Amino acid sequence: MYKPVVDNNMLYKLGFSNEDINALNIIIGTKGKMSTSDLSHYGFTYQEIKRLQYLYAIVIGKIVVDVNDFDDISKHFYKLNANKGRVNINNLPLSNVGEVPSLAVIEGLPKGRYEIYNYSYKKKGLIHVVSKIGKDTITIRTPIKPVLPYGSEKHLYYYKDVDSNKIQYTEVRNEFSKFNKEGKKIDIGIAVKVMKLSDDKKMVDISINKRYVRLVKPYIIICSFTRPKSHLGIYKMVLAEGSKLFIYAVYCEGNGRLINNSTKRVYYWGYKKKQLPVVLKKIAESLYSNLGGVLVEFEAGQPYIPIEK
Repeated sequence: MYKPVVDNNMLYKLGFSNEDINALNIIIGTKGKMSTSDLSHYGFTYQEIKRLQYLYAIVIGKIVVDVNDFDDISKHFYKLNANKGRVNINNLPLSNVGEVPSLAVIEGLPKGRYEIYNYSYKKKGLIHVVSKIGKDTITIRTPIKPVLPYGSEKHLYYYKDVDSNKIQYTEVRNEFSKFNKEGKKIDIGIAVKVMKLSDDKKMVDISINKRYVRLVKPYIIICSFTRPKSHLGIYKMVLAEGSKLFIYAVYCEGNGRLINNSTKRVYYWGYKKKQLPVVLKKIAESLYSNLGGVLVEFEAGQPYIPIEK
């Protein structure tokens, strides 16, 4: 009589317990049958009978589960453990990000008292918090204060010769006349304007012409039961009861205010390119461990480009 070979290690990977495997071995060893009526004589409950029948179908090859296939494993663990209930949004740790600030880099301000705001100044790689975005300017709020002489207009003006593309700068508006030559096509404007100090005098608002500004596009790391259409890297995992969970990074869109809903959590935001894969992996590993993951796969996404062109 045919006696199925039971591969214990393979069955452990598929989520079956010692009790499941021992029960099946006893039934096979005593040449018992796997019908519902026969198994009920052993004292198994209805749920235990269905589990043993499913286990037996896998052992004899009637059902094949690819342990490396994401969808196959999800379907298998759902069938195996669906009676235990599904993991839902309430089982996930709460979001710890509610708002992401608007950020910008500044480059191209001429040598002088306002070059301190340039991204390349002393190789500091300055990233500024944006408090307001206007039609032609952005306003940053910064602890970096320019050293201004008494009576300063608190402006840096630019004078551009459109034909030659040459730009000259002055902090005194009346000096425009010495740049201006008859017949020249010119563009005149304000490059920098010192607005006001904060109430505690620790911060200053600086308005910068957009020609010197590039916005920074932060990323956020999300955990969701819904796969995104696009991403900057994603960990797909299957949980012990078959749920599919997706931990991924995407650009933060909109005004920076994040609204938590019934399908996702937000666990991190950042703008440093090298940090993204490190933090994403750390968050995925934590969730995999705490929620009982059984399979995880990583997919690379589109490259993260922090600074808008």
